[in-house]
Amino acid sequence: MRNSNDIDWNDVIKKEARGINDEDLGEVKEVKSNYVLVQRGIVDKEKFYIPKDQAESYDGNVLKFRLLEIDLSKYHDEPSIQEDEMRINNMEEEITVQDADFKNKVQAVKNKKVTDSESHTTDYNSEEIVKKEARGLGDDTDFGEVQEILGEYIITQKGNVAKDRFYIPKNLVERFDGDTVYFKITKDEAKQYKRD
Repeated sequence: MRNSNDIDWNDVIKKEARGINDEDLGEVKEVKSNYVLVQRGIVDKEKFYIPKDQAESYDGNVLKFRLLEIDLSKYHDEPSIQEDEMRINNMEEEITVQDADFKNKVQAVKNKKVTDSESHTTDYNSEEIVKKEARGLGDDTDFGEVQEILGEYIITQKGNVAKDRFYIPKNLVERFDGDTVYFKITKDEAKQYKRD
């Protein structure tokens, strides 16, 4: 299985496109410089213009994306050439900023002296939060334990027999206190992120 950096984009045309939970996203129709055109349906055809950077892997038959079906609505409109160029420029700037931020964070961590045992942070790395407790807003909002980080989602699992899995977007993290990841969602709001 090839990851997104090793994908032969000429080979993916007319291949199946799938999402995180193996959702059927359609068939690859065309590959442009920065996106993949995927079409779904026979009568009511839906087209999605999915950025290449959302591709996770390709096994020769299936092009897998780091997307849930609910994410597809963002990709109905074909990006203009200017949007494509802006996306490339933004990615390059983001990489540069991330690199600088990483260097600053490393230095900040070296300089930091923890004086408050109750300190909370939204800065965390993936390895830190795996196997940690996951909670939401309200005392009864328990998402179990963080299982893994997949693309833009933090996957949690609750229960041993009847397992509830949640794919919660990273941007909903409120804080991480070293033992527990707190999300900015209620028990009712969490239902939309629950997967079987």
